[in-house]
Amino acid sequence: MSTPLIFIAGKLSNGNGKMWAAPSDLPRSWQCKPFRGRRAAMKFVPALIALAAIITAPAHAQGAIGVVQRGKYVCELPGDASSSAGIAQPDLNFTIKSASRYSTQKGRGAYLRRGDVLTFTSGPRQGESFIILSPNFMRLAEDGKPGRLRCVRSSR
Repeated sequence: MSTPLIFIAGKLSNGNGKMWAAPSDLPRSWQCKPFRGRRAAMKFVPALIALAAIITAPAHAQGAIGVVQRGKYVCELPGDASSSAGIAQPDLNFTIKSASRYSTQKGRGAYLRRGDVLTFTSGPRQGESFIILSPNFMRLAEDGKPGRLRCVRSSR
C-alpha cells in the first residue's frame, strides 16, 4: 500500500528532497489572506495615544470631582476697621441641598466641584465660580484667584 505513495512522492519532489507545491488556480479563501490592515493600523497607534493624552490632560488638571458640604452659606464682603467685620450680602446667600444641587432666593440650580473650585452650572447663579479654602469657607473667584466676596457655611 505504501508503494504508490513513494512513486507519487518522487514525482512531486524537486530532487532536493523537498516537495513541490502544486500551484492552485483556486482563489484564496478570505481565511488564508494575510491581514494587511494590521500593519497600517499599527502606524497610527502612537498618534492615537498622544491624542488621548492631549484630550484627557485638561480633565486631570482640573482636579477630582467632589461635593460641597450641605447647609446654608452666608455671603459677605469684608468690612473695615470703623464698621462691622463683614457687610452682609443676603441676595448672594445660597443653600447646598444635595450632592449637586443648590438653591437661592431666586431659584434652584446645579453645581460642579472640581478640586478646590465650585462652579454653578445652571440656575440663577450659572457661571459663577468659588475657590474653596476650607470645608466651610469659600471665596468668589476673580480671574481664577480668591476674590473679596466670602461665603461661610452657617448651618445645616
